[in-house]
Amino acid sequence: MKFHRIAAAVAVAAIAPAVFLSAPAVAAEKATASPAAQSAGAGQADEAVYPGSPRSGWRGPQLTLTAPAPDARVAAGSWTGLKMAVDNRQGETVEGFNLAFDISGPLAPAKSAELEYRAQDGSWRKAFGNGKVFRIDWGQVKAGDSFTVELRMRFAPNASGLARVLTFATSSSGLSGGSVDCMSQFFDVQPPK
Repeated sequence: MKFHRIAAAVAVAAIAPAVFLSAPAVAAEKATASPAAQSAGAGQADEAVYPGSPRSGWRGPQLTLTAPAPDARVAAGSWTGLKMAVDNRQGETVEGFNLAFDISGPLAPAKSAELEYRAQDGSWRKAFGNGKVFRIDWGQVKAGDSFTVELRMRFAPNASGLARVLTFATSSSGLSGGSVDCMSQFFDVQPPK
């Protein structure tokens, strides 16, 4: 593994506890996610838009995730589509840009998710991960770039419960030590009918 990837992984691991400890209770955050998402506008009634919250010093792309609305149910065993808008029209060129996803919650069994993304060549590829934590190494994002990354997530057929997904973006460019743009969203995972 290259040094910049190790540094990016360390940056994600270092801030994850702070994000978990500083966040409000799951129920309270779930209740407040919907109005912000509705005000941003969503493509469908069961979708919501989650804007990222850049940390101090982050000069890379702004992120916006389109995902199921907080009260939407997700069928276990089926793919759920997501979209990550990456807008670097106001940012600097970023080397080693990657997206990281950390899934928590009362899922049974643990580590029961898959994540895929549509690569730049148009093919679907598995994100590097272990069923709970995933990473997508995207590469360079130039200043002025703006694009959308298609994602899809699937929970095992026997998974059920509320899943919380934290999304981070990191960079090996040394933008304030690889500062992170972070979002949190929820999936109400239900057994297949």
